Amino acid sequence: MASILLGIKKRSKSLKHNTWNAKIEKVFVEYENGRSEKVELKLQPFNENAWLEIDIWDDRWLSIHCWARTKENNWDWFEEARLFPNVTSKSFVTALEATYKTFFRMNSDDVIQFKPIWTNLLATGPKLL
Repeated sequence: MASILLGIKKRSKSLKHNTWNAKIEKVFVEYENGRSEKVELKLQPFNENAWLEIDIWDDRWLSIHCWARTKENNWDWFEEARLFPNVTSKSFVTALEATYKTFFRMNSDDVIQFKPIWTNLLATGPKLL
């Protein structure tokens, strides 16, 4: 996770200038038998009610949630999985940037376009049918 955090830091100026709003925070969560840390990314790609939120835990567990709620458009996409061990900060930031750039042409029928961006980075495992 440290390399991914470093990659985000290197691109934070670009992220903040290419989105309407960007928040990047490191959060510590206390448990009975220890604590975990995670990085929370919240990006608002344009000046409307649209958000891209990514949480990355210290064990490389990742959740991605994208949505838009506008008069013309209402869509939602969510994915949860573990990052592959060989994921580099560059590939993560590339996927992040590709995701928020995709927002501008998105509608409820097209949310499937987010999946190929993250497929090579996430170990989703088998799913029940």
